[in-house]
Amino acid sequence: LTSPWNVGSLTLGWRSRAGVRVESVTSVLGSSRALVWRNEDGGPGALDIADPATGELVPREVEREGFRNVTEELRLLAEHRAFGLSNTLSFGARWFNGQMHRQGGGEGTAYFGEVDHAFRPKAITDFGPKRSPVSLQGDHPFRSMAITLREGATGSVSRTT
Repeated sequence: LTSPWNVGSLTLGWRSRAGVRVESVTSVLGSSRALVWRNEDGGPGALDIADPATGELVPREVEREGFRNVTEELRLLAEHRAFGLSNTLSFGARWFNGQMHRQGGGEGTAYFGEVDHAFRPKAITDFGPKRSPVSLQGDHPFRSMAITLREGATGSVSRTT
């Protein structure tokens, strides 16, 4: 079993004297994992021991998954006063591009005391869906000492290939 994760993020911001802020957050993820388990010939209750007839272990099933994601979030925030209260008007957009590539059902080989986790033969399942949703958000909370009233709207559009 392996599962390395690599995550990076970059945040940029700008603030004007008039109380307007622009923020951008970009993050990337690149990861993969390899899952290996005993083939369940004989059901999940079958013992994981050498086959008494041949003296060999059963081959392990191998599955590999890879993930590549990029997310960008852009926000505009404007601080202002209304009715003697401090307020923040905000608008934002988020874009995500994610892909997962999965290969499964490939048999590894089994040697007594050692297992080769390579795919043999080519994976039975091999697919890689890709998602690219975009979401928009607007928000305007009114704050007083005791209460915050929030009005806002959110919408999103998604595409999977």
